[in-house]
Amino acid sequence: YEWVNLAKAIELIKIKNIDLAKIYIEKSRAWPRNLGIGKPYKTDESLQDILSKFLNNKISNDELIKELNLTINKKSGYESKLINNLIKAIQ
Repeated sequence: YEWVNLAKAIELIKIKNIDLAKIYIEKSRAWPRNLGIGKPYKTDESLQDILSKFLNNKISNDELIKELNLTINKKSGYESKLINNLIKAIQ
């Protein structure tokens, strides 16, 4: 659920649909009831935090890429692919 919404947000960022991208970033933070008992622990929302800062003009493209490069070292699997996809879209 989280990654699907983040992937959609990244696609929306690519086409400059910022308002809708913000909605999908927030949706990626959610833990719908039908996925189980709810949010089981403090989740890592660092990617959502970075994207939110960028979309709210709190960091520049260069700062975003720098933060994403630092974050990617802590991620693996599909999440690292999402980050690489985002870096390519921003550059």
